[in-house]
Amino acid sequence: MTSLRRIALVALPAAMLTVSAGLAAAEPISGTWTGSFKQSNEPGSYAIAIDFSREPATIDYSDQSCGGTLEKVGEKGTTSFYAETITRGGVDPATGHGCLNGNVVLIRTGETLVWGWIGEHKGQALSATATLSRKP
Repeated sequence: MTSLRRIALVALPAAMLTVSAGLAAAEPISGTWTGSFKQSNEPGSYAIAIDFSREPATIDYSDQSCGGTLEKVGEKGTTSFYAETITRGGVDPATGHGCLNGNVVLIRTGETLVWGWIGEHKGQALSATATLSRKP
C-alpha cells in the first residue's frame, strides 16, 4: 500500500502540470483587428475595428459613429471575455440606432479573431458576430 501512495503522490503533481499546460492562456491579443459584423435582427453589415495597443482596448463602429472600450474580464485558452462600455455615440433616442453596452467574446483561430457580442435593448436580446483580421 505504501508504494501505491508514493506512486500516487509522484504521479498527481505531474498530471496537474499536464492539465495546467492545456489550460494555459494564449498569447495576449495585440495590434488592430478589423472586419464587418452582422447583427441578428438587422440586414446588412457594419464596420468594426478593435485596437489592443492600450489598456483597456478600444472598439470603433465607424458606420454607426460610435465606439468605446473593452475591459477584459476573463480568459480560458484561446477565448477571451470582455465587458464593452460605449463611451461615444450611444443610442440615438429619436431613431433607436447606435451602439449599446454589451459583452464581447473573442476566440483566436489562427490568423483571425471570431468576435461575438451580446446585449439587450428595451427587453429585447440582441447579438452580433464577425470574423476579424489583423490590420497590417
